[in-house]
Amino acid sequence: MQEKVVIINHLQINSTEAIKTDYLLAAAAVGSSPFWFRSLQGGTCCRIERYLCNTTQVSFPAFEHPVLITQFGGKRVLSKDTKALVTSFPSVATFIPKGHGSSWLTQGALDFALIYFEGPTKEFIFDQCTNVNAPMRLKSSLCCSLSKELIEILSEQESSHNDEKLWIDHIDSLSSALVHQICYDIRQPATKRISTAVRGHVQYVHQALDYIHDNIGDSLRSEEIASQVGLRQSHFRKLFKQLTGSTLHSYILDKRLEYAKELLVSSSLSLAEIAEESGFSNQSHMASCFRKKFDETPAAFRRS
Repeated sequence: MQEKVVIINHLQINSTEAIKTDYLLAAAAVGSSPFWFRSLQGGTCCRIERYLCNTTQVSFPAFEHPVLITQFGGKRVLSKDTKALVTSFPSVATFIPKGHGSSWLTQGALDFALIYFEGPTKEFIFDQCTNVNAPMRLKSSLCCSLSKELIEILSEQESSHNDEKLWIDHIDSLSSALVHQICYDIRQPATKRISTAVRGHVQYVHQALDYIHDNIGDSLRSEEIASQVGLRQSHFRKLFKQLTGSTLHSYILDKRLEYAKELLVSSSLSLAEIAEESGFSNQSHMASCFRKKFDETPAAFRRS
């Protein structure tokens, strides 16, 4: 497959040579070459690769560049290294800083992309995210959405005969937005302002949010979550509402619906399987909640 390069603002960097080691090692770890890849040079300097594989374990090497991994389809992935335990699934992106790798455990087929940042973009991310010393799951779904949109636009550009400047401007805007969103998502937990009265309890809610995100397909009873963070159920529920502005039940339901919505778009799972993966008691329960929030059924949303 021949390397395709998109040059933005006429700034050229030898992307292929600069990150050859990283992407060759990544392909070896996956056990296959990417079925699609591009390089951006200019406003944003990066190489993007998309993989489809069917495996149970992948051990990525320590990367020489910061890398964003976005999963577009497949089952959940348990990503573990010596310092962090991260659960990834469709709509979730994971940031891996320079000098770190990751080991994955999963079941079935995976559809995911690796984005290696280099040159000025690499330095910008490093300057903005100096406190990151382990793989980090980004809570916002925007990074995954922007990555997917960027890949789709780059794919469409190949067969388009429309105004080249229009394509380049759009690609530049998307890639720049992705880089800034990564930095925002990484910095946001540390800069979030909270009431002094509850500042000392933030760690408990952070632990609870991590537990919810990592176990969204499970029952997630309030007493179980409170026990996980070491608080009484009544105190935990009150604290959760103070810090998040939402009841625990509403928060979990919203996250289940967001996950179900992403699976409807990015996977070929049946509605019953999506209901189970998202933690609903059955398909009918998911459909009822989905219709109440989005004013359409899951089936209609998928068709549209």
